[in-house]
Amino acid sequence: MKILISLMLLLHVSLKADIIISEFDNVNNLVNTLIDEEAYINPGVTISNITYNGDDRALGYFDNGLDAGLGMDSGIIISTGDVQTISAINSSGQTSTNLNSSGDNDLDNLIPGFKTYDATSLEFDFTTQGDSAYFNYAFASEEYTEWVGSSYNDTFGFFINGENYALLPGGNDIVAINSINQDTNEAYFNNNDPHHDPSSNKDFDLSFDGFTNTFTAKLTGLIAGETYNLKLAVADAGDALWDSAVFIEAGSFSKVPIAPAGAPEPEFYMLLIIAAAILYKKYYSNNELSFG
Repeated sequence: MKILISLMLLLHVSLKADIIISEFDNVNNLVNTLIDEEAYINPGVTISNITYNGDDRALGYFDNGLDAGLGMDSGIIISTGDVQTISAINSSGQTSTNLNSSGDNDLDNLIPGFKTYDATSLEFDFTTQGDSAYFNYAFASEEYTEWVGSSYNDTFGFFINGENYALLPGGNDIVAINSINQDTNEAYFNNNDPHHDPSSNKDFDLSFDGFTNTFTAKLTGLIAGETYNLKLAVADAGDALWDSAVFIEAGSFSKVPIAPAGAPEPEFYMLLIIAAAILYKKYYSNNELSFG
């Protein structure tokens, strides 16, 4: 009977685990998390000359992202606030840390008429063995859903020589509060805002009020062996309130697209259920009840 109980507890634990946020140790380790040197397919990219511009509280690592509802399980976070405020519980619609940081000119250019604040950016040089490079990411924000369509148009970008490659699939729209939300490009949006939108009935274990699907940034038209400078940047817009963040999947920076890590196969859970049923039957067949 103890074996049966243990197996059922394992099944329950396997189904859910809270997202884990960890402080970063140094920017070199943080950025190199994006490359999986032990991948079956050689990533074919190398990184050098890493620099960081922003508050140390705005960088970190995440794990158990799949259980939170993100389309990836682990990686790094670049935020406009303190990453330690990110959790599995959405208890507030206005989580915010004013980092008292300046904005970013490249992001200002993406959203003409808006000024950015609390910018966080990572820059590094890279080379690829192919003609392209890719990585997977998702954008999340507390500006959703009440500030959609306003001047609080938080945004981010992935720039090579000033050109932004953070775009919606199949188009030229940037990824920002006003370009992807519950009303615009809603097929790519996950509404997690019970505080301001009663129609939000999704069961996501993430403190942000909304976030995008997992997208793949496609850095195409490159020359193999050439060195390129890549800048990853996110910022608040309109003011320095209500945090936003970018989640970037570990091991997804590669010369070929890497499919976002999925949840465990359904067969895994089916096998556990079958094993539990067999143990249950065996136990009671060997311990038949007798009366009198």
